[in-house]
Amino acid sequence: MTHPSRSFFAQLLQATHEKNHPTGKTLQAQIIKTGSSSCPYIANSLVEVNLYAKCQHLPEAKLAFEEIDNKDTVSWNCLISGHSQQGGISNSSIVMRLFKRMRAENNAPPDATTLAGIFTAASNLADLFGGQLAHAVAVKMEICSDVFVGNSLMNMYCKSGFVTDARKVLIECLTEILSLGLL
Repeated sequence: MTHPSRSFFAQLLQATHEKNHPTGKTLQAQIIKTGSSSCPYIANSLVEVNLYAKCQHLPEAKLAFEEIDNKDTVSWNCLISGHSQQGGISNSSIVMRLFKRMRAENNAPPDATTLAGIFTAASNLADLFGGQLAHAVAVKMEICSDVFVGNSLMNMYCKSGFVTDARKVLIECLTEILSLGLL
């Protein structure tokens, strides 16, 4: 019997409709059965494209995430974004713990998507300190001018009552954009 290739599973996962959770579960069973779940691309697809996170099946997304041997930035972003988009205190707390773990494991650098999710969670929690730590990471990585990062960061400062800091972020973003000749 010929086993489907990993690229075949990846294509099927990409084609899975956003709200078609039962089809995603069937595909996951086939992927695990054939041993293809160790491929990082497929593993990330199980977290994101099977849309556990987007279908509000966050515990299943977490299980699929933990099965990934070599978590990359996309792996982390799938789970961070899923929890961040659901909002609320509990999900936002999970986002902040995931970010701390991501940095501690040091196997994948955060990117603009990661940080936008972190700033959203920090604003939901009124966690100014956690948001400021993430802001320091964004400055170090030189991605504050990213529109999603900048907007999320300003939103976090405004929701925390630090409008002056939000203005500073806006000025820094505009200055960086002007220096790059984007305006």
